[in-house]
Amino acid sequence: NRSIEMIGYLGRNDVVDSGLLMGPAYCVVGGKESNKSRSAVAALAQAMDEMGKVGFCRLVKTKNGGAPIIGALFPIASDGGRYLQFLQLPFADDVQHFQNRDMDPFTGSEEQVQTCEDLIDSLMLPDGD
Repeated sequence: NRSIEMIGYLGRNDVVDSGLLMGPAYCVVGGKESNKSRSAVAALAQAMDEMGKVGFCRLVKTKNGGAPIIGALFPIASDGGRYLQFLQLPFADDVQHFQNRDMDPFTGSEEQVQTCEDLIDSLMLPDGD
């Protein structure tokens, strides 16, 4: 069944500053025919907004189950009311950490060093004064 399961709450800045948000955004507004569900979503969005929190949750998008998606529910306030916006977070296996190997220092003649410095200077963007 389609479902959203709230796992917990995280600080909004902790999630936004993580750089891990991915995928398309989904809006959660409540049922078309249910004023109670829309009011409940709006109240939750307002409370999360006032506390500076986002929901950490598990989403199943399809009716026949499907693979769950882990993500964050962000409270949104607009002219049309309050709602939640779901953004996917990666699973641990989706995040790859690359390590650069240490490089030996460049040892060249003064002419080679000056040529490298001139090349770097030529590639620099002008100051935006």
